[in-house]
Amino acid sequence: MKLHYLLLVLILYFQISACRNSSENTKNSIVNIEAENTQSVIDLKLTQLADSFRLVPLETTNECLLDNNTEFYVGKSYILAYSKSGVYKFSTDGKFVKKLFGSGRGPDEFTHLTLCIFVVDEKKDILYINDQIRQGVYLRYDLKSEQFLEPIKQCFPAFGFFYIYSDSLIIASNLLQTSNYSVFIQNLKGKFVSGITNPKKYLSGQKETLQNGRLKKSDSTFYYYFDYDDTLFKIKENKLIPFLALNFKTPRDDLPKDINSVGDRFIIYQPGAPGFIIICIRIIEDVNLYRLGRTGGEKAYYLLLNNSTGVSSRINSYTDNFIGESKDAFALSHLDPYYPFFLTLLSDKKLVMAYYKLQIENAIEKGLNYKDFPVRINEQLIKLNENLQETDNPILLIGRTKDII
Repeated sequence: MKLHYLLLVLILYFQISACRNSSENTKNSIVNIEAENTQSVIDLKLTQLADSFRLVPLETTNECLLDNNTEFYVGKSYILAYSKSGVYKFSTDGKFVKKLFGSGRGPDEFTHLTLCIFVVDEKKDILYINDQIRQGVYLRYDLKSEQFLEPIKQCFPAFGFFYIYSDSLIIASNLLQTSNYSVFIQNLKGKFVSGITNPKKYLSGQKETLQNGRLKKSDSTFYYYFDYDDTLFKIKENKLIPFLALNFKTPRDDLPKDINSVGDRFIIYQPGAPGFIIICIRIIEDVNLYRLGRTGGEKAYYLLLNNSTGVSSRINSYTDNFIGESKDAFALSHLDPYYPFFLTLLSDKKLVMAYYKLQIENAIEKGLNYKDFPVRINEQLIKLNENLQETDNPILLIGRTKDII
Protein backbone atom coordinates (compact mmCIF):
# COMPACT_ATOMS: atom_id res chain seq x y z
CA MET A 1 0.00 0.00 0.00
CA LYS A 2 2.85 2.39 0.89
CA LEU A 3 4.69 1.49 -2.34
CA HIS A 4 1.52 2.15 -4.35
CA TYR A 5 1.13 5.55 -2.63
CA LEU A 6 4.79 6.42 -3.29
CA LEU A 7 4.45 5.55 -6.98
CA LEU A 8 1.32 7.71 -7.22
CA VAL A 9 3.16 10.66 -5.63
CA LEU A 10 6.08 10.23 -8.04
CA ILE A 11 3.76 10.11 -11.06
CA LEU A 12 1.99 13.28 -9.94
CA TYR A 13 5.35 14.98 -9.35
CA PHE A 14 6.62 14.17 -12.86
CA GLN A 15 3.31 15.25 -14.41
CA ILE A 16 3.43 18.62 -12.61
CA SER A 17 7.11 19.07 -13.54
CA ALA A 18 6.33 18.28 -17.19
CA CYS A 19 3.48 20.79 -17.22
CA ARG A 20 5.66 23.42 -15.56
CA ASN A 21 8.50 22.86 -18.05
CA SER A 22 6.04 22.90 -20.95
CA SER A 23 4.58 26.18 -19.71
CA GLU A 24 8.03 27.69 -19.27
CA ASN A 25 9.09 26.54 -22.75
CA THR A 26 5.95 28.07 -24.23
CA LYS A 27 6.63 31.37 -22.50
CA ASN A 28 10.25 31.41 -23.69
CA SER A 29 9.65 30.02 -27.19
CA ILE A 30 10.38 32.20 -30.21
CA VAL A 31 7.62 33.15 -32.62
CA ASN A 32 8.86 32.35 -36.13
CA ILE A 33 7.34 34.13 -39.13
CA GLU A 34 7.98 33.27 -42.77
CA ALA A 35 8.17 36.94 -43.71
CA GLU A 36 7.95 36.47 -47.49
CA ASN A 37 5.33 33.73 -47.48
CA THR A 38 2.72 34.26 -44.75
CA GLN A 39 -0.20 31.92 -45.33
CA SER A 40 -2.77 34.38 -44.01
CA VAL A 41 -3.70 37.68 -45.71
CA ILE A 42 -5.87 40.26 -43.96
CA ASP A 43 -7.83 43.36 -44.89
CA LEU A 44 -7.39 45.22 -41.63
CA LYS A 45 -9.81 47.71 -40.08
CA LEU A 46 -9.30 50.21 -37.28
CA THR A 47 -12.09 48.66 -35.19
CA GLN A 48 -10.32 45.29 -35.24
CA LEU A 49 -7.51 46.80 -33.20
CA ALA A 50 -9.25 49.14 -30.76
CA ASP A 51 -12.55 50.02 -29.13
CA SER A 52 -13.96 52.33 -26.41
CA PHE A 53 -13.61 55.35 -28.70
CA ARG A 54 -14.23 58.98 -27.83
CA LEU A 55 -13.87 62.24 -29.76
CA VAL A 56 -11.92 65.24 -28.45
CA PRO A 57 -11.93 68.47 -30.51
CA LEU A 58 -8.80 70.51 -29.76
CA GLU A 59 -9.55 74.18 -29.21
CA THR A 60 -7.99 76.60 -31.70
CA THR A 61 -6.58 79.95 -30.56
CA ASN A 62 -4.09 82.49 -31.92
CA GLU A 63 -1.54 81.01 -29.50
CA CYS A 64 -2.07 77.46 -30.68
CA LEU A 65 -2.16 76.45 -34.35
CA LEU A 66 -1.07 72.86 -34.93
CA ASP A 67 0.31 71.51 -38.20
CA ASN A 68 -0.47 68.14 -39.77
CA ASN A 69 2.74 66.56 -38.44
CA THR A 70 1.89 67.15 -34.78
CA GLU A 71 2.22 64.17 -32.43
CA PHE A 72 0.06 63.66 -29.35
CA TYR A 73 0.28 62.25 -25.87
CA VAL A 74 -3.01 61.42 -24.17
CA GLY A 75 -2.86 61.29 -20.38
CA LYS A 76 -5.41 60.98 -17.61
CA SER A 77 -5.55 64.70 -16.84
CA TYR A 78 -4.14 66.41 -19.94
CA ILE A 79 -3.31 66.05 -23.62
CA LEU A 80 0.06 67.19 -24.95
CA ALA A 81 0.71 68.21 -28.55
CA TYR A 82 4.30 68.06 -29.84
CA SER A 83 4.60 70.37 -32.84
CA LYS A 84 7.63 71.84 -34.61
CA SER A 85 6.53 75.25 -33.30
CA GLY A 86 6.10 74.25 -29.66
CA VAL A 87 4.70 71.88 -27.05
CA TYR A 88 1.08 72.62 -26.12
CA LYS A 89 -1.06 71.49 -23.21
CA PHE A 90 -4.81 70.81 -23.47
CA SER A 91 -7.34 69.58 -20.94
CA THR A 92 -8.78 66.09 -21.47
CA ASP A 93 -11.85 67.63 -23.15
CA GLY A 94 -9.67 69.58 -25.59
CA LYS A 95 -9.61 73.08 -24.02
CA PHE A 96 -6.34 74.88 -24.73
CA VAL A 97 -4.38 75.43 -21.51
CA LYS A 98 -0.96 76.79 -22.41
CA LYS A 99 1.96 76.74 -24.80
CA LEU A 100 4.54 75.20 -22.51
CA PHE A 101 7.59 76.15 -24.55
CA GLY A 102 8.44 76.84 -28.15
CA SER A 103 10.96 76.78 -30.94
CA GLY A 104 13.64 79.46 -30.90
CA ARG A 105 16.99 80.44 -29.43
CA GLY A 106 15.87 81.72 -26.03
CA PRO A 107 16.92 80.14 -22.69
CA ASP A 108 13.75 77.99 -22.44
CA GLU A 109 13.34 77.39 -26.17
CA PHE A 110 14.55 74.69 -28.53
CA THR A 111 16.38 75.18 -31.81
CA HIS A 112 14.71 72.16 -33.42
CA LEU A 113 11.83 70.52 -31.56
CA THR A 114 11.74 67.84 -34.25
CA LEU A 115 15.12 66.68 -32.88
CA CYS A 116 13.66 66.06 -29.41
CA ILE A 117 12.27 62.88 -27.86
CA PHE A 118 9.55 63.39 -25.23
CA VAL A 119 8.54 61.03 -22.42
CA VAL A 120 5.90 61.71 -19.76
CA ASP A 121 6.11 60.46 -16.18
CA GLU A 122 2.40 60.85 -15.46
CA LYS A 123 2.70 59.71 -11.84
CA LYS A 124 4.87 62.74 -11.11
CA ASP A 125 3.56 64.99 -13.94
CA ILE A 126 7.03 65.51 -15.36
CA LEU A 127 7.91 65.75 -19.05
CA TYR A 128 11.40 64.44 -19.86
CA ILE A 129 13.11 65.78 -22.98
CA ASN A 130 16.08 64.27 -24.81
CA ASP A 131 17.35 67.06 -27.09
CA GLN A 132 19.84 65.93 -29.72
CA ILE A 133 21.46 69.36 -29.68
CA ARG A 134 21.79 69.67 -25.87
CA GLN A 135 23.65 66.44 -25.26
CA GLY A 136 24.69 65.17 -21.85
CA VAL A 137 21.44 65.86 -19.96
CA TYR A 138 17.74 65.00 -19.85
CA LEU A 139 15.73 68.18 -19.51
CA ARG A 140 12.70 68.09 -17.21
CA TYR A 141 9.51 70.13 -17.29
CA ASP A 142 6.96 70.14 -14.45
CA LEU A 143 3.52 69.85 -16.05
CA LYS A 144 1.75 71.12 -12.91
CA SER A 145 3.81 74.19 -12.08
CA GLU A 146 4.53 74.63 -15.83
CA GLN A 147 8.21 75.39 -15.45
CA PHE A 148 11.54 73.73 -16.11
CA LEU A 149 13.24 71.76 -13.33
CA GLU A 150 16.92 71.07 -12.90
CA PRO A 151 18.13 68.72 -15.66
CA ILE A 152 19.30 65.17 -15.00
CA LYS A 153 22.81 64.30 -16.07
CA GLN A 154 23.19 61.37 -18.49
CA CYS A 155 25.50 58.68 -17.19
CA PHE A 156 26.52 58.15 -20.85
CA PRO A 157 25.88 60.69 -23.62
CA ALA A 158 22.81 59.27 -25.36
CA PHE A 159 20.23 60.14 -27.95
CA GLY A 160 17.48 57.61 -28.56
CA PHE A 161 14.25 56.20 -27.22
CA PHE A 162 13.92 56.06 -23.45
CA TYR A 163 11.16 55.39 -20.92
CA ILE A 164 10.37 55.70 -17.24
CA TYR A 165 11.34 52.50 -15.44
CA SER A 166 10.31 52.46 -11.76
CA ASP A 167 12.26 55.41 -10.33
CA SER A 168 14.85 55.28 -13.10
CA LEU A 169 15.22 55.70 -16.84
CA ILE A 170 15.68 52.84 -19.32
CA ILE A 171 17.56 54.09 -22.35
CA ALA A 172 18.61 52.97 -25.83
CA SER A 173 21.50 55.01 -27.16
CA ASN A 174 22.45 55.67 -30.77
CA LEU A 175 25.74 57.16 -29.58
CA LEU A 176 27.43 53.81 -29.12
CA GLN A 177 30.93 55.27 -29.19
CA THR A 178 30.23 56.38 -25.61
CA SER A 179 29.33 52.93 -24.22
CA ASN A 180 29.01 49.33 -25.39
CA TYR A 181 25.46 48.85 -24.08
CA SER A 182 22.40 48.28 -26.27
CA VAL A 183 20.16 49.30 -23.39
CA PHE A 184 21.06 50.65 -19.99
CA ILE A 185 19.35 51.95 -16.86
CA GLN A 186 20.35 55.04 -14.94
CA ASN A 187 18.78 56.57 -11.85
CA LEU A 188 17.41 60.10 -11.62
CA LYS A 189 20.67 61.31 -10.12
CA GLY A 190 22.53 60.43 -13.30
CA LYS A 191 24.16 57.29 -11.91
CA PHE A 192 24.55 54.12 -14.00
CA VAL A 193 22.53 51.19 -12.61
CA SER A 194 22.87 48.33 -15.10
CA GLY A 195 23.17 47.62 -18.81
CA ILE A 196 22.86 44.97 -21.52
CA THR A 197 26.08 44.60 -23.50
CA ASN A 198 25.60 45.07 -27.25
CA PRO A 199 26.14 41.71 -29.02
CA LYS A 200 25.56 42.88 -32.62
CA LYS A 201 28.03 44.42 -35.06
CA TYR A 202 28.07 45.50 -38.70
CA LEU A 203 30.79 46.40 -41.18
CA SER A 204 31.16 50.13 -41.77
CA GLY A 205 33.75 50.37 -44.54
CA GLN A 206 36.52 48.13 -43.21
CA LYS A 207 35.67 48.72 -39.56
CA GLU A 208 33.50 46.56 -37.30
CA THR A 209 31.00 48.80 -35.52
CA LEU A 210 28.28 48.14 -32.94
CA GLN A 211 24.77 48.18 -34.36
CA ASN A 212 22.28 50.82 -33.28
CA GLY A 213 18.81 49.76 -32.23
CA ARG A 214 15.43 50.92 -31.02
CA LEU A 215 13.71 50.52 -27.67
CA LYS A 216 9.92 50.16 -27.63
CA LYS A 217 7.38 49.80 -24.83
CA SER A 218 4.00 48.07 -24.89
CA ASP A 219 2.09 48.30 -21.62
CA SER A 220 4.68 47.00 -19.13
CA THR A 221 6.80 45.09 -21.68
CA PHE A 222 9.99 46.49 -23.18
CA TYR A 223 11.16 45.40 -26.63
CA TYR A 224 14.39 46.01 -28.51
CA TYR A 225 15.56 45.44 -32.07
CA PHE A 226 18.73 46.14 -34.04
CA ASP A 227 19.11 48.03 -37.33
CA TYR A 228 20.59 45.09 -39.29
CA ASP A 229 18.81 42.15 -37.73
CA ASP A 230 15.54 40.23 -38.15
CA THR A 231 14.79 39.46 -34.50
CA LEU A 232 12.64 41.30 -32.00
CA PHE A 233 13.82 40.89 -28.40
CA LYS A 234 12.05 41.24 -25.08
CA ILE A 235 13.98 42.76 -22.21
CA LYS A 236 13.79 40.52 -19.18
CA GLU A 237 16.06 40.22 -16.15
CA ASN A 238 18.62 42.51 -17.76
CA LYS A 239 18.87 40.31 -20.86
CA LEU A 240 17.74 40.45 -24.48
CA ILE A 241 15.45 37.43 -24.89
CA PRO A 242 14.57 36.54 -28.53
CA PHE A 243 10.80 36.84 -28.91
CA LEU A 244 10.06 37.05 -32.63
CA ALA A 245 12.20 35.94 -35.58
CA LEU A 246 11.48 36.87 -39.20
CA ASN A 247 12.70 34.26 -41.68
CA PHE A 248 13.70 35.30 -45.21
CA LYS A 249 14.90 33.31 -48.24
CA THR A 250 18.12 35.30 -48.21
CA PRO A 251 19.66 35.30 -44.73
CA ARG A 252 21.74 38.23 -43.54
CA ASP A 253 25.52 38.05 -43.48
CA ASP A 254 27.08 37.26 -40.13
CA LEU A 255 28.56 40.75 -40.34
CA PRO A 256 26.07 42.93 -42.29
CA LYS A 257 27.46 45.81 -44.39
CA ASP A 258 26.26 49.40 -44.24
CA ILE A 259 26.77 49.78 -48.01
CA ASN A 260 23.19 49.49 -49.19
CA SER A 261 22.30 47.50 -52.30
CA VAL A 262 19.10 46.41 -54.05
CA GLY A 263 17.21 43.91 -51.89
CA ASP A 264 18.61 45.08 -48.56
CA ARG A 265 15.89 45.17 -45.91
CA PHE A 266 15.08 47.17 -42.80
CA ILE A 267 12.59 46.00 -40.18
CA ILE A 268 10.55 48.41 -38.05
CA TYR A 269 8.27 47.12 -35.30
CA GLN A 270 5.25 48.85 -33.80
CA PRO A 271 4.27 47.03 -30.58
CA GLY A 272 2.27 49.61 -28.57
CA ALA A 273 -0.49 47.14 -27.67
CA PRO A 274 -0.67 43.81 -25.78
CA GLY A 275 -2.87 42.13 -28.42
CA PHE A 276 -0.81 42.66 -31.57
CA ILE A 277 2.41 43.85 -33.17
CA ILE A 278 2.57 45.57 -36.56
CA ILE A 279 5.75 44.88 -38.55
CA CYS A 280 6.96 47.03 -41.43
CA ILE A 281 9.48 45.47 -43.83
CA ARG A 282 11.18 48.00 -46.11
CA ILE A 283 13.23 46.78 -49.08
CA ILE A 284 15.58 48.86 -51.24
CA GLU A 285 14.58 48.92 -54.94
CA ASP A 286 16.72 51.77 -56.28
CA VAL A 287 19.94 52.55 -54.41
CA ASN A 288 20.41 56.05 -55.86
CA LEU A 289 16.85 57.15 -55.05
CA TYR A 290 17.11 55.56 -51.61
CA ARG A 291 20.30 57.46 -50.76
CA LEU A 292 18.67 60.70 -51.88
CA GLY A 293 15.61 59.92 -49.75
CA ARG A 294 13.30 60.09 -52.76
CA THR A 295 10.09 58.22 -53.58
CA GLY A 296 10.71 54.96 -55.40
CA GLY A 297 13.90 54.17 -53.57
CA GLU A 298 12.25 51.47 -51.49
CA LYS A 299 9.00 49.58 -51.13
CA ALA A 300 7.36 48.25 -48.01
CA TYR A 301 4.88 45.66 -46.88
CA TYR A 302 3.29 45.01 -43.50
CA LEU A 303 2.62 42.03 -41.28
CA LEU A 304 0.30 41.77 -38.29
CA LEU A 305 1.19 39.39 -35.45
CA ASN A 306 -1.76 38.38 -33.31
CA ASN A 307 -0.17 37.93 -29.87
CA SER A 308 -3.07 35.88 -28.51
CA THR A 309 -2.96 33.24 -31.28
CA GLY A 310 0.60 33.57 -32.57
CA VAL A 311 -0.77 33.84 -36.12
CA SER A 312 0.89 36.30 -38.49
CA SER A 313 -0.89 37.81 -41.50
CA ARG A 314 0.21 39.96 -44.38
CA ILE A 315 -1.78 43.21 -44.45
CA ASN A 316 -3.39 43.53 -47.88
CA SER A 317 -5.15 46.79 -47.02
CA TYR A 318 -5.91 49.03 -44.07
CA THR A 319 -9.19 50.91 -43.62
CA ASP A 320 -9.80 53.65 -41.13
CA ASN A 321 -13.46 52.77 -40.98
CA PHE A 322 -14.29 55.81 -38.85
CA ILE A 323 -13.81 58.18 -41.78
CA GLY A 324 -13.85 55.58 -44.55
CA GLU A 325 -10.28 56.08 -45.77
CA SER A 326 -8.59 52.98 -47.17
CA LYS A 327 -5.03 52.22 -48.21
CA ASP A 328 -4.35 49.24 -50.45
CA ALA A 329 -1.04 47.37 -50.54
CA PHE A 330 0.44 49.84 -53.05
CA ALA A 331 -0.50 52.90 -50.96
CA LEU A 332 0.83 51.24 -47.81
CA SER A 333 4.14 50.52 -49.52
CA HIS A 334 4.69 54.23 -50.14
CA LEU A 335 4.07 55.67 -46.68
CA ASP A 336 6.60 58.06 -45.14
CA PRO A 337 9.78 55.97 -44.52
CA TYR A 338 10.57 58.08 -41.44
CA TYR A 339 7.25 57.12 -39.83
CA PRO A 340 5.89 54.25 -41.92
CA PHE A 341 2.85 53.36 -39.82
CA PHE A 342 -0.78 54.10 -40.61
CA LEU A 343 -1.95 54.62 -37.02
CA THR A 344 -0.52 55.99 -33.79
CA LEU A 345 -0.22 53.65 -30.81
CA LEU A 346 0.79 54.89 -27.38
CA SER A 347 2.56 52.61 -24.93
CA ASP A 348 -0.29 52.65 -22.38
CA LYS A 349 -2.88 50.81 -24.51
CA LYS A 350 -4.14 53.99 -26.18
CA LEU A 351 -4.66 54.70 -29.85
CA VAL A 352 -4.95 58.29 -31.09
CA MET A 353 -5.92 59.52 -34.56
CA ALA A 354 -6.00 63.19 -35.61
CA TYR A 355 -8.54 64.36 -38.22
CA TYR A 356 -8.60 67.71 -39.95
CA LYS A 357 -11.38 69.67 -41.66
CA LEU A 358 -11.04 68.25 -45.19
CA GLN A 359 -10.86 64.64 -43.98
CA ILE A 360 -13.96 65.13 -41.85
CA GLU A 361 -15.95 66.78 -44.65
CA ASN A 362 -15.08 63.98 -47.05
CA ALA A 363 -16.07 61.36 -44.48
CA ILE A 364 -19.46 62.97 -43.87
CA GLU A 365 -20.12 63.33 -47.60
CA LYS A 366 -19.41 59.64 -48.17
CA GLY A 367 -21.66 58.70 -45.24
CA LEU A 368 -20.33 57.62 -41.88
CA ASN A 369 -20.40 53.96 -40.99
CA TYR A 370 -22.96 53.70 -38.18
CA LYS A 371 -22.46 49.97 -37.90
CA ASP A 372 -18.82 49.93 -36.82
CA PHE A 373 -18.93 52.97 -34.50
CA PRO A 374 -21.51 54.06 -31.93
CA VAL A 375 -24.18 56.38 -33.34
CA ARG A 376 -23.34 59.02 -30.71
CA ILE A 377 -19.79 59.39 -32.05
CA ASN A 378 -20.94 59.78 -35.64
CA GLU A 379 -23.55 62.32 -34.59
CA GLN A 380 -20.96 64.20 -32.52
CA LEU A 381 -18.63 64.43 -35.53
CA ILE A 382 -21.42 65.80 -37.74
CA LYS A 383 -22.24 68.40 -35.07
CA LEU A 384 -18.59 69.43 -34.64
CA ASN A 385 -18.18 69.82 -38.37
CA GLU A 386 -20.86 72.52 -38.51
CA ASN A 387 -18.51 75.09 -36.93
CA LEU A 388 -15.16 73.65 -38.02
CA GLN A 389 -12.88 75.97 -40.00
CA GLU A 390 -10.12 75.04 -42.46
CA THR A 391 -7.39 76.31 -40.11
CA ASP A 392 -8.79 74.73 -36.94
CA ASN A 393 -6.85 72.27 -34.85
CA PRO A 394 -7.70 68.61 -35.35
CA ILE A 395 -10.36 66.48 -33.75
CA LEU A 396 -8.81 63.50 -31.95
CA LEU A 397 -10.29 60.02 -31.98
CA ILE A 398 -8.97 58.26 -28.88
CA GLY A 399 -9.48 54.55 -28.37
CA ARG A 400 -8.21 51.67 -26.26
CA THR A 401 -6.24 48.96 -28.01
CA LYS A 402 -7.56 45.44 -27.61
CA ASP A 403 -5.80 42.84 -25.49
CA ILE A 404 -7.16 40.10 -27.74
CA ILE A 405 -7.89 40.52 -31.47
